Amino acid sequence: MAALARGDRVVTLSSILKCHVNKFGRCEVLSTQSPRSLMMKEACTLLLEQAEQAKTTQASTSALEMTLSDIKRTVERYVAAMADENDLYYALHCVSDYDVSLARLRDYIIDNPCASLLATLEMNATHIENYP
Repeated sequence: MAALARGDRVVTLSSILKCHVNKFGRCEVLSTQSPRSLMMKEACTLLLEQAEQAKTTQASTSALEMTLSDIKRTVERYVAAMADENDLYYALHCVSDYDVSLARLRDYIIDNPCASLLATLEMNATHIENYP
């Protein structure tokens, strides 16, 4: 981190994973195609599947879906183990695709010939848009 602060190093990101809950409530892991990313994807996928199985086993009445918090917790444990084991620095950053999903929904509604209302919550304020 000190070398980064000095500015005499170039840092590239070639090992990136994206973990999310898909529309079926299952964990999905996407990665870049670098060898390290593919290895990390395989390991994370296995850990997330184990976490899903454990959560399903603990459910008394029905299978519970994985949440983003479950994914974050599992990936944090994996990243910490990798960093300790390989003396490497890893960063975990949680982001939301809400803005992307909202743009796609807005585009879908605009292209739809039916009259529609779209209500969104942005900056703690409700916005209602009317589309003809």
